[in-house]
Amino acid sequence: MKRIWILGFILFFTIFNANITFSKQPVRLYFFYSEETVRLKLEEEVIKPLSKTYPIEIQSFSVNQLKNYDLLTKFEKELKDPDNELPVIIIGDKILGGEVEIRRILESLVK
Repeated sequence: MKRIWILGFILFFTIFNANITFSKQPVRLYFFYSEETVRLKLEEEVIKPLSKTYPIEIQSFSVNQLKNYDLLTKFEKELKDPDNELPVIIIGDKILGGEVEIRRILESLVK
């Protein structure tokens, strides 16, 4: 009886693990910052460690350039999430605004 239970557990575990897949496609991040924000600190402490674990593609945009600021406002309008605190990371259909929110949520969205 004990062997049957163990075999059942192994079979269940094998089937369950077979259904877990991770995308090999890179996760795209759009990173908007101003020259006055904590860009380098976030890149070194948050984004680089994530890129060692997950396939990440990041595009950075300084909002000190008007065309990049306009791009950010278009993203915010499209995603119905305006007036975010800088820096901003856009991942999929989510906008993370400010250092605290980025540190708290980014890894779970990348996963």
